[in-house]
Amino acid sequence: MAERKIDTLPMLDVLQMLKEYEAEGEIRAVQQTREALERRFPGQWQDLSSGADATIPAPNEAATNVQPQASGGVLGDLAKSTGSGLVRGTAGGLDMPGMITNFAISAAEAAYEKATGKKADPAFRESVISSLSATPLTQLLSKERVTPALEQAMPSVMNFEPETKGGEYAQRAAEFVPFAGKKLISQAVIPASASKAVGESGFVEGTAMQVPAEILTAIFSPVIAKRLVSPSGGQIAGETKKAVDLLYKEGVIPTAAQSTGNKAAAYMEEATVAGQDLIEAANRNFSRAALKRIGIDSDIAAPELMQQKYNELGQRFSDGIGRVEGAATQAEVDDLAAIIKEYAGSTNKNLRAPIFANILAAMDKSIDGFPIKSSELRTYHQTLNKMTRQGDNAGSAAREAIEVLTGVIDRGLGPEQAAAWRKLNAEYRDFLAIEDAVSKAGPALQGIVSPQHLRGSTKTVFGKRAYVLGKSDLAELAKAGSIALKPMPSSGTAERLIARTGGPAPATGAAGYFGAQMIGNNVDGAGVDPSILGMAGLGGLLAPKVINEAAATKPGQAYLRNQLIKELDPQNALRMTGASMVGR
Repeated sequence: MAERKIDTLPMLDVLQMLKEYEAEGEIRAVQQTREALERRFPGQWQDLSSGADATIPAPNEAATNVQPQASGGVLGDLAKSTGSGLVRGTAGGLDMPGMITNFAISAAEAAYEKATGKKADPAFRESVISSLSATPLTQLLSKERVTPALEQAMPSVMNFEPETKGGEYAQRAAEFVPFAGKKLISQAVIPASASKAVGESGFVEGTAMQVPAEILTAIFSPVIAKRLVSPSGGQIAGETKKAVDLLYKEGVIPTAAQSTGNKAAAYMEEATVAGQDLIEAANRNFSRAALKRIGIDSDIAAPELMQQKYNELGQRFSDGIGRVEGAATQAEVDDLAAIIKEYAGSTNKNLRAPIFANILAAMDKSIDGFPIKSSELRTYHQTLNKMTRQGDNAGSAAREAIEVLTGVIDRGLGPEQAAAWRKLNAEYRDFLAIEDAVSKAGPALQGIVSPQHLRGSTKTVFGKRAYVLGKSDLAELAKAGSIALKPMPSSGTAERLIARTGGPAPATGAAGYFGAQMIGNNVDGAGVDPSILGMAGLGGLLAPKVINEAAATKPGQAYLRNQLIKELDPQNALRMTGASMVGR
């Protein structure tokens, strides 16, 4: 951090520092000092630096020229440090091409000195600058322009030195802010603090490794922080977030693994009874929310409940049609004819149900002034209703044909009756989708309505003319469930084993055996108490179980699903590199 000190010292003090750096062979510090002298005292410092040593006073003699900074307390120091950092960071961002050029020059000089064993002379530096400024554009971009201008205009801000350690970190974090976008914590505070701490460590401070270490820390610390703080950060966003929010309103709480799709978390949840209970609770609550759409208050679509609902719907259909007579439009006749044509093309003539042709003939006559009687409408509707529960071509055709017939009946009803009729048909449509989903799920789910099966069933059952009944809440629920209630992966034996035991079977078996042996036998090697080694072996076996149990607790679930740190910016490495070079 030599340049920050340089910017607050008189020229003679800086020259003394340059001399000391040259004597110690600190190549990077020499480069920084020369650049600072040229920026602050262009055309003045060379003459003094080439003169006699006596012309350069000792640092303590020149120190009287340094004006002490005004102290405004800790808060004042933090405020000034933050403001200074923001200005420096903004200027650094605008001067990025020039900073990269200076960094390239320094790297070239270091490589030259490493290869030749000689210090890079001014001629070498000029040749590097010349090669980097071969065109007018690169010449324009190869120099820092904003930073020197601001140093002249507002030196107290650009050269401000924090008085407290908190101020130093605040200034560094503020320098990162212009590079962080909206991710101030993950791409400003965390990388700035981590890189500063690493740079000030005794391992790299003042060495040629300091700058590379700070840059690498700034690049990788957000990645590490995200994995530690928010292992599934960024996974609950967009459509997934909408789905999770909808399910929460329905009283369905997805587990952390279900909502994020995190396979490791899924294996952890599956590995304990408590985790399995969370998964089952989410699935049962979804089933209850689906069945609620058709008036069933249960989380299981039991056969007796479904049959009872079917009988109830049939009676309401019969009552709803009442004494209404219907007349079709030509568009409805054409729609039904298209349905019959598709059905006939996939079904043997001898196996075709006659109901479709009968309805078409009645609708044709209605156009010519012979309305379809209420008794006929009731018979047609009841017959198609029964067929909609079939899983063959006739069932598929019936699900589409009944929507055409529903439109004919709808027009013969009054406004209030028509609204109730459409609601009834929508409820029946949902009933068919749920019934179909349960039949596909098999006995393993014991009547639970699976979101994945339900979504497929809504697409199958609702048919091409679903617009007649409008948008379905059940379809939206099924979509949300299939997104936010992701099922356990069907594969992953190795991952399951690791989640349950902490490692592959041979490794964990060896650990257990080792632990048991340590407890049962005396071990004299290195004077280690065998009971300690035994406990360590058992600890290795118990740790995964403890972690898995923790994953099923409320704090564990909150941690696994938290979104404090979301996805990092795709240009994270470039941004952090630029931020790390501010003020160098």
